[in-house]
Amino acid sequence: MRLARRLTFAMLLVMLAVLGAHTWHRALRVSALLDREGRRDHILLGRALSFAMTEAIGRAGLPAARALLDEMNLREPEIEIRFVRPMATGAMAPAAPAHALSQLWRSHREVAWVGPGPGGEDHLFTYVWVELGRGDVGAIEMVESRQQDQQFVRTTIRNSVVAALVAALLGGLLVIPLSVVFVGRPVRRLVLHARRVGSGDLSARISLESQDELGELATELNAMCEQLESAEAARRSIEQRLEHADRLATVGRLAAGIAHELGTPLNVISQRAQMILAGEVKGDKILDKVKIVAEQADRMTVIIRQLLDFARRRDPQPRRCDLRPIVREAASLLAPLAQKKQVAIETVLGSDAAMVSVDEGQLQQVLTNLIVNGIDAMPTGGTLTVRVDQVVAKPTEGGDAVACARVVIQDEGEGIGAEVLDRVFEPFFTTKPVGIGTGLGLSVAYGLVREHGGWITVESAEGVGTQFAVYLPTGVKA
Repeated sequence: MRLARRLTFAMLLVMLAVLGAHTWHRALRVSALLDREGRRDHILLGRALSFAMTEAIGRAGLPAARALLDEMNLREPEIEIRFVRPMATGAMAPAAPAHALSQLWRSHREVAWVGPGPGGEDHLFTYVWVELGRGDVGAIEMVESRQQDQQFVRTTIRNSVVAALVAALLGGLLVIPLSVVFVGRPVRRLVLHARRVGSGDLSARISLESQDELGELATELNAMCEQLESAEAARRSIEQRLEHADRLATVGRLAAGIAHELGTPLNVISQRAQMILAGEVKGDKILDKVKIVAEQADRMTVIIRQLLDFARRRDPQPRRCDLRPIVREAASLLAPLAQKKQVAIETVLGSDAAMVSVDEGQLQQVLTNLIVNGIDAMPTGGTLTVRVDQVVAKPTEGGDAVACARVVIQDEGEGIGAEVLDRVFEPFFTTKPVGIGTGLGLSVAYGLVREHGGWITVESAEGVGTQFAVYLPTGVKA
């Protein structure tokens, strides 16, 4: 609508400028036409009077000619007509200045001149040569005020201005709805479409029937959305492959610890089976041994299922769930790896449920990556604390504070130097030795948390340890 108003205002300004220029040009033409017609009428009248005076002087002398001029003054009261002589003074002196009459005295013809008269107003001075005979000459002077003509021009200008304003007003009343229909509404639709695309809805399409620049813009926007949609699909495919590759890399690191974890139940099963086969147990005691074998097999099944669930690639399935069991399962999965490196994982889960809308598998991958990093940061052992609480915080990129469930992973490791702390979430960036880190873990974790509407922060001090905090909105008003 603002563009439509601007276009309307611009069109009105152009219309007023054109009408104003036309009015001014018309006023100049009317003024020039009145001036030209006045000169012509004066000259024709002067010629007629010159001929009549010459006839009157020939019949009855100069007094008869002056009487003729007096009679004409009575007939044409708006024109002051009198007889003048060149170089005369007093009553016979011309009213116009000498320089305006020089052509008259040289050419013995008529001359017209516009200049200030009595009272300072413009007057039309017209002089027509009169031959009196015997070398005596003079001129008929006609003086007429141009006030009426100027008043007519002013009235014409005023009427033209009023007509221009009325035409502009009517034009504006007509242009406003037209600009709204042909400009405002299409532009509004384009703005809404751009907002949908900006919010991430790349499937949005817009159709404008107008075969103009706005229609071309709509077509290009649709083509851009198709290209972005294809690029987004390709990006998501690559991200999913990276996520899965990171999972498999983590699985490889967990394998040694889990193999050790499976060793104990396997030994128990083997010993009980050998005792049964050797006949060392009989009767009801056999059932007790079989029960122990079954329990250890179930324990192994749980361990293997956790590993397989973590490694399995699947589509995201967000749902509302309590964050604490996910944290507990991640800590349990990584316990064998931590024990192997003499790291104790301590979980502080709190008593209140931390409800969030997440994909459990993806969140478990985030927590696994952060916990593995914490374990690797303590090569000589230590305690890794995983704490769940609920806070009100602002996103790192700014915005309003929101209620969040927070998972804090605190290690007692070597810390991260300030020179590389800002790069820890970059893909393929790692400070670990070759063969241990892929550089994908933190990058993948950062991307997954962002997709859930959350964010990750990191604080570190060399020689003290590092703290990662994962913030996930709870959907509850802060």
